Amino acid sequence: RGGPRRGASPPPVFSLAVLMVRDAINGSCALDNSTRGEESEAEEGTNTFVIGVILSVVADVIIAISLNVQKTAHMRNEGADGKPVKSMLKLPLWWLGLLLNVGGELGNMLAYGFAPASVVAPVGSVGVVANEVIAVVFLKEPFRWRDAAGLV
Repeated sequence: RGGPRRGASPPPVFSLAVLMVRDAINGSCALDNSTRGEESEAEEGTNTFVIGVILSVVADVIIAISLNVQKTAHMRNEGADGKPVKSMLKLPLWWLGLLLNVGGELGNMLAYGFAPASVVAPVGSVGVVANEVIAVVFLKEPFRWRDAAGLV
């Protein structure tokens, strides 16, 4: 009977990461039960909400960049016949895109620890707009009327 109680589950691993980041921002330690200073809980909730939104926006832009980096790798690797010249696993640019994508998704996961899902999920639409801008500016893709309608 030394195991965990029935129904009790250990906290997710990223919860500790969220607490550590939150503590670094607030200048306190979640593992310390001492008082948190003069900041009220309402102010702390507002601070974490803003941090969650900013993290989500930055993460979504990083994901948009990663997708365009990977598309660039695919386009550069295309032969005259339209087939890949090398395996994608051998392309450093493709790996950079993959790592950026993982980093962006980790940032999004961290954002869910600071702000509610009802806020973080819709903020993800920033990534769609960022992806369109990056694709038009850097990949020289055409911007069509239906693209503009889709962004609205």
